[in-house]
Amino acid sequence: MRELLSLLMTLVVIVNTIIDGDTFWATLGKERFKVRLYAVNAPERGMKCYEEAKDFLRRSINHTVTITPLGKGIYKRIIAVVNNGTSDLNLELIKKGLAIPYPYPPPERRFLEFGKEYVRRVFSLWSVPCIFNGTFKGIDLITFNYNPPGRDEGREYVVLSSNVSTTITVINKRWKSVTATVTPGINTVTLEWNRGGFLGNKGDVIMIVVGGKLAAEAAYAPWAHLTTIKETGK
Repeated sequence: MRELLSLLMTLVVIVNTIIDGDTFWATLGKERFKVRLYAVNAPERGMKCYEEAKDFLRRSINHTVTITPLGKGIYKRIIAVVNNGTSDLNLELIKKGLAIPYPYPPPERRFLEFGKEYVRRVFSLWSVPCIFNGTFKGIDLITFNYNPPGRDEGREYVVLSSNVSTTITVINKRWKSVTATVTPGINTVTLEWNRGGFLGNKGDVIMIVVGGKLAAEAAYAPWAHLTTIKETGK
């Protein structure tokens, strides 16, 4: 990945305002723009660990940072890898549990190979997010279906093995959630969000939560040929 990174353009920018744990305002010369950290998603305002992620980003930045732009995303934000001179802040957020993977390809296709290696690194460093109160033992994620034939509505699902009867919450990369009840044995849980698809076809995460504790997690990025399932409760 270092070899790929060395081929990309880097810019030293002045950081003006930290918006949240994964976004900030910056300037380069007379131009002012938003920078969104690539491949990670920090908690939203009002969520547990929102302030912790934002404070980490603030403390890690001393006026300037080096960004590696990978293109412009929605809302005209620059999608980038951010380095403060000593560490990659995108990866540090993941390692510290202050963000979850956001496994989409870079906005510009010429950076696709770099994106594949970078998302692989993000997946490998993913730890239990700090928004959860530890881990829950007794539920395993066996498999999932994120892109069924035809419309996704009502056809996406996860298959779980459970030792208990309980209510679970399934959370995706955008912090959206679906609740369901499982019983001892094999359970197929349909994932439906506002009569539409719940999981992204280009990549997503799946977090199985019981009573605020993480039971299992998975992430996938078909464009990068990556899928990982972690049984965090073991």
